[in-house]
Parts: sequence; structure tokens; C-alpha cells
Amino acid sequence: MTPAALTTQYIKQGACNACVDRFDAGAGVAGYVEVYDGAVLAVTFTLANPAFGAATLADPSVANCNGLPISAVAVADVAAADNYIAYDTAGVAIGTGTVSVTGGAGEVQLDNVIIAAGLTRTLVTFTVTQP
Repeated sequence: MTPAALTTQYIKQGACNACVDRFDAGAGVAGYVEVYDGAVLAVTFTLANPAFGAATLADPSVANCNGLPISAVAVADVAAADNYIAYDTAGVAIGTGTVSVTGGAGEVQLDNVIIAAGLTRTLVTFTVTQP
């Protein structure tokens, strides 16, 4: 590997670590992820603290959420959860992204994207990637 390629990987790793460290910023106990179908809130998952492990030294650099799987009870009926908003420990929104079923293309992957109020859903995978 050339020195330039290795330097690029370190930069990507640093950027990925900076992104995931934001989940633990603030005075609260833990960050959380709200999962939506469009604008309808379906379920909220409370993350571990720290929320993510260290990012990989790779291209792209990837950080995986700690403490998964996490289960939570849904608050609304939705046809297909498709997006999320992530919050730090102070409740400040720090990112958005896509939701899919396990094995799909979403950063957040659930056991099932069809959600009904009162049912338990599981957050199976949550990754942050720095391309």
C-alpha cells in the first residue's frame, strides 16, 4: 500500500470516528434513533453509551453500533419504515438516513419494516460509513 493510500485511510477513519463520537455528546444517558415511515414516528431505539465502536482503518471506513440487537415497542402503525433521525445524548439531532430490513441497503436495519403499535421491533444493524 502506498503512503498516500494509507494516509487517505487514516483520514477516513478519523472522519468516521468523529461522526460516531457525536452520539455520545451531551449530558444525557444515551443517544437514540427514531424510525419513521415518511413523517410518522414508528419506534424509538435507545443506544448504548458509547453508541459506536472504533471505526475501521479501511476504505471505506465503517463503525458499527454497540449493544445490538436492541428491541423497542412501536408507537404507531406504519406500512414500511424508511428513514431515521439520530440524536445525541442531549437530544440534538445529528444525522438522518435510510432504514431497511436486515440485509438491505439501509444504514439502520430492522428485523421487519412493517410496524404496528404495541409490537416489538428490533434494531439489528446500524452502521456509519465514511466513503
